[in-house]
Amino acid sequence: MKGRKGAFGYPEAFGWSFLALAGLLLSAHGLAALRPGFTEDLVSLGTLSAAVYLLFAALLLGVYGPQTLPEPRSSAPPDSSTRRLRGDGRLLQVLGLRGTHPLLALLGLGLGVIAQIPADTVRQLVELWTPMSEEETLKRAALLTSETQLQAVMMVVVAACLVPVAEEIFFRGALFGALTRSGRRGVGAAVVTSIAFTISHADPRLWAPIGVVAAMAGYLRLVSGSLFPCLALHVGFNSVTVVGAASGWVRPYEGIQTPISVVIGGWLFAAALLVTVGWLAHGSERAARSRSEDENDR
Repeated sequence: MKGRKGAFGYPEAFGWSFLALAGLLLSAHGLAALRPGFTEDLVSLGTLSAAVYLLFAALLLGVYGPQTLPEPRSSAPPDSSTRRLRGDGRLLQVLGLRGTHPLLALLGLGLGVIAQIPADTVRQLVELWTPMSEEETLKRAALLTSETQLQAVMMVVVAACLVPVAEEIFFRGALFGALTRSGRRGVGAAVVTSIAFTISHADPRLWAPIGVVAAMAGYLRLVSGSLFPCLALHVGFNSVTVVGAASGWVRPYEGIQTPISVVIGGWLFAAALLVTVGWLAHGSERAARSRSEDENDR
């Protein structure tokens, strides 16, 4: 039921992250050579990214996943369909797709939405020192521009739903689980997977703002014992930008002067949500069971 003790450490976690990123970049480069303009299409890029991360999650589970499934406590031999169902349930358990306090996912969604303010504040500070060129600004804006209603819907489905699910399954699902099964503590697994997620974004100028969100997601994963609050946070965060751009409410990468009162309020609200998450998680028996399942998976 356990993985190989000590077989998967922090260097391996970063190594698998870099392999996944390299696979994504090489695939994107190859497809761009076959189809010019591929890297300017958010739907295509997002679909490729999701496919690559799901593939590497499957590979990681194949190499460092639990060696056996739990045996049933029954004298009757299970049929093939029962084995399959048990295997599917074990797979969900390994990825952290388990129940926790029901409000934690809702709080995660709200935290993802409000996290736009702290993340954007940090992004603006970074760009004071390393501003984007006009060409880079136009390229990023083009990624979030849709010409038809169908394209706008596909952007939302892929960038706000599919990509967050795939990335969370890889980083805070398969990667986090591989670390804890090898005896690494949850705190260390949360920190390392958050760093790996951050640096998996190729542009170093995005590391600081993404690191803010990654730290929040890592904390949610640690205290809730479940991947669902992290998924909700990630979906909420991506949805603000993608839905705003697709609907025309937000002009991508256009300079917006956020009032200082909104900035301070956003940081304080995010902090209040994190405190509430911790309070609920540590007072919830269901969340405690989920955290113990992470520990018992070692």
